[in-house]
Amino acid sequence: MQFLFTFLFLSFLPFGHAAVSFFGGSMPVAVMQGAVYTALQNELNHNDKVFCAFPSDRYAKATTTGGEHLNSLFSPNNKRMNEKKVSTGAFVASVLLSQNEWDIKKLISDCKADWNMDIPYDNNAEMLVAFMGDITLAVTIMPTPVPNQEAEHYAKANYMWKDAVEMTKSHKAHILVSVLGKDAGLFEKGKLFTKVVSSCLKQKGAIAVYTDGAVFEPRFYCDAASVMQQDDDVLPILDWVWFGVYQTKEYAGIYTYGMRKFGKEEMEVYAENADLNDVRNFLLEIVTYVLDCDVTLKDGETIGFSEDQKLDITLSDAIALEGKSLKIKYPK
Repeated sequence: MQFLFTFLFLSFLPFGHAAVSFFGGSMPVAVMQGAVYTALQNELNHNDKVFCAFPSDRYAKATTTGGEHLNSLFSPNNKRMNEKKVSTGAFVASVLLSQNEWDIKKLISDCKADWNMDIPYDNNAEMLVAFMGDITLAVTIMPTPVPNQEAEHYAKANYMWKDAVEMTKSHKAHILVSVLGKDAGLFEKGKLFTKVVSSCLKQKGAIAVYTDGAVFEPRFYCDAASVMQQDDDVLPILDWVWFGVYQTKEYAGIYTYGMRKFGKEEMEVYAENADLNDVRNFLLEIVTYVLDCDVTLKDGETIGFSEDQKLDITLSDAIALEGKSLKIKYPK
């Protein structure tokens, strides 16, 4: 599936310039391919529920009254707990394991089979450190759970996986994956990182991925990554950016978490009486445009999907996050 960004207009209000349009024809969007995104697009709704996704017994429908975990994460008095400052270009993940065991040679073999990736290996059975051009890849097993129950906390926010908390609590060890390289491109590092993490999920006992304040179900992560097997230029956006839900009595909205590692501001969109599925899709379109075209949105500009549409962009204190974020006006 391809998503068409036929028109995306960015206008610069402070200077009174006419709108500048960006025409890219059809733009492939990684996470809009296959059953994963299709199910989410068709089934997310906003009636008496905060949200629901993936209509099967493997996924949950969290209600405003029954989803206490949502209240603890998204109440107006509690922003993302212990939010870490994410540095530009920082790619680190923990692949959670149900047992303290891994097979480093299998990982290297899987990376070759999945991505035609040749990883140098010095026969160290405990740690893999590979220098690949300007990138340094480091992978090792940590024989303990992620400290301070951090992964368990963020698993509560995964509205697409009802067993996220239970599965995360069961982990006994984790594979730590990091990709470094100050001279390497951000997308180059990000894609290599996602490929290796995806292949790590083929390890025996791999039960989840914890990265950037989000816990991912293995099948979801691998499905989002797999579009790079079809076209290596496609970006696995849903593996890079988490689209979280924040709700008060007055309004609800969607925020991003993960843009800062690409040198972009996080974004938030809030609207009264809006379908959160529509809000999320709207924000996903903008995130895809920003990353795929390497656009930097600025305070005081406007953005739109037609020549006449001008939606305000405001940089201010974040609502669901720490620090600043870009607020995008939602179209009525």
